[in-house]
Amino acid sequence: MPSKTFVPAFEAKVGNWTYYSCLMSYAAVAREINFAHELGGNQDLGTMIQRGVGTRTTEITNYLLTNENRFLGAIIVAAWGGAPEYLPLEMEKNSENGDVLAGMDRNFGVLTFDGTHQFFALDGQHRLKAIKDAVKRNPELGREDITVIVVPHFDDEAGRRRTRRLFTNINRNAVKTTAQENIALDEDDGFAILTRRLLDDHDFLRQDGVVQVFSKVGNDGELKLATRQVGVTGTAWTTIGVLYDLLTDLGFGLHESMSKTSQRATDDILDESYEALAKRIDELLAACGNMRERYEAHAAPKDLRAPKTSFHLVSRR
Repeated sequence: MPSKTFVPAFEAKVGNWTYYSCLMSYAAVAREINFAHELGGNQDLGTMIQRGVGTRTTEITNYLLTNENRFLGAIIVAAWGGAPEYLPLEMEKNSENGDVLAGMDRNFGVLTFDGTHQFFALDGQHRLKAIKDAVKRNPELGREDITVIVVPHFDDEAGRRRTRRLFTNINRNAVKTTAQENIALDEDDGFAILTRRLLDDHDFLRQDGVVQVFSKVGNDGELKLATRQVGVTGTAWTTIGVLYDLLTDLGFGLHESMSKTSQRATDDILDESYEALAKRIDELLAACGNMRERYEAHAAPKDLRAPKTSFHLVSRR
């Protein structure tokens, strides 16, 4: 039976979120909080909510190991499985401290880490990786503390949508997200939403390897989304970025709300647009020499690409 870790926390509310502000040691963070770049559903993309860990974690690790003035900002963590176990507490008051403590224990309690939830970094994954690496090299750092903000994550479509929106809201005003990350995560851009849906539901596009989503997935959280070019040795028909661009080009005549990237179209409009775009994709593949059948029939789909040879114009006299 897993051991329990109790963490002091304040329960707080903002907008339509209930969250918990906690104080955790680096050792507890390294032990209890993990990385997650996909959560069920489409194994490549459908439920992706976290950007990959980049190489700049080395700089943060060295900072923790060598700088006595080290300080890291809060990490935002999602609790897979819904609301974490929270127990409210009250401070004992008496005639001497009653006035001082009045209201100080409002929403105060403890969170329990006992293995029934999985916790993954929603924001601050570079700091998390650096903490894990630094504690391995110097276990004494495990005694130091960091603020951790915990939000609930529900593993269903509404929950994943809510978590993705929180991620993009956090990062849109901080480190600018890339075009590929916006396609993978945005819950307001209709064409980004339908790009992901096609990767989950379309008979051809959902097949493994047809659309390249990631160019790199590492064992320690490293994650890199594919650019708009399939590698020389790649076997994919296209990439997520090109598919998104294709959908916007094929999106003529759809409801005007589909072109508003900052305001989500209604579910009915998204459904209608999906049916129209899926049909247009099928028609395009058929018009391009039955591309789907030819792709599926080739053991090495890369052979279908045009040869990378130079063409020279010859003038006629």
